[in-house]
Amino acid sequence: SEYRRMGFASELIKSCLLLHKEKGGKRLRITVKKDNLSAVNAYEKNGFKIIGECEESAGSSYLMEVNVHQKDGDGK
Repeated sequence: SEYRRMGFASELIKSCLLLHKEKGGKRLRITVKKDNLSAVNAYEKNGFKIIGECEESAGSSYLMEVNVHQKDGDGK
């Protein structure tokens, strides 16, 4: 798509993390299909770490988590 690699995903992720933090959230967990490498990379770039795997109706997925109270949401 013409909108790939323009930073939109990172901006959305950062906004969601900030909102989650403002609402008192500490950690955020998501699942991402294993074959969606661009999404996995976008989440990792924003501090998410793969903490496991699971099977969903849509197929094999990674379980990813980030600690929203770390500096800049980088999960470190």
